[in-house]
Amino acid sequence: MRKYLDVLPNTIKQLIKYGLVGVLNVIIYFGINNFLIKNYDYFANHLITASVIAGVVSFLNGLFFNRKWTFRSESNWVRDTTYITAIFFACMVVQNLVYGGMIFFYKNNYNYELEEKKYLLYAQVLGVVSFASLNFTLNKLITFRTVKEQDLDLQNKNE
Repeated sequence: MRKYLDVLPNTIKQLIKYGLVGVLNVIIYFGINNFLIKNYDYFANHLITASVIAGVVSFLNGLFFNRKWTFRSESNWVRDTTYITAIFFACMVVQNLVYGGMIFFYKNNYNYELEEKKYLLYAQVLGVVSFASLNFTLNKLITFRTVKEQDLDLQNKNE
């Protein structure tokens, strides 16, 4: 157990950095998503499409900063990018299921037309929170596992 505690401070630092990159990504996501919805009729009628475009742009930002700054990965760029991309798309599916599900829920249970902006914001926030928590966890456990953490796992299996 003590061996895992030695890794914890680094994980907390990574979580804080990931959170800072995440805040920037959320600003990028909401800014692009809302810009598209407010300025283009097509996206006002195709909310998921706007959400996916905003998500891809924020993904590219997160890919760069999380790889270089948060996790300081020195592993193979192609390997990291492949894992990050697969995890990103899995998380996007979850985010948009939450987002679309919340919109469906609000449209069928509340006076959606009168308070559409409020409900869209709630749905977006819940989608982004589901994305961020799942994305950090999967990238921490799969993509950016440190050699030290991998060694600890091997030692524990041998004990």
